[in-house]
Amino acid sequence: MLVALSLAAQVVKAHQKHNPKPRNRQNLRRKFQRSHQDSFHSKAAKAAITNPGYAGLWHQLLIRVQFDVATAERLVTDCQRKNPSKSDRWCIEKVIWDLERDRRR
Repeated sequence: MLVALSLAAQVVKAHQKHNPKPRNRQNLRRKFQRSHQDSFHSKAAKAAITNPGYAGLWHQLLIRVQFDVATAERLVTDCQRKNPSKSDRWCIEKVIWDLERDRRR
């Protein structure tokens, strides 16, 4: 019994050594933003990362396209091309609305 407990303690220590505690949310968010800034190409995608108001909409859009970032960027870019006078936010909302409308059919 004592051998099993000491072995379990060694396993726990080894696990903690190789898996440090996670950082707080702000540090993780900054790290995510830095690592993903270059991976997005469209203006709307970059605005979604830097502006918290767009982040929720961008996430909703990604959910509807099953997290296919290229498709989401293409849809928003196409909407911006067709509606140049509209804002990025409006275009993201329009794409989400169009996807929901098409699903109901």
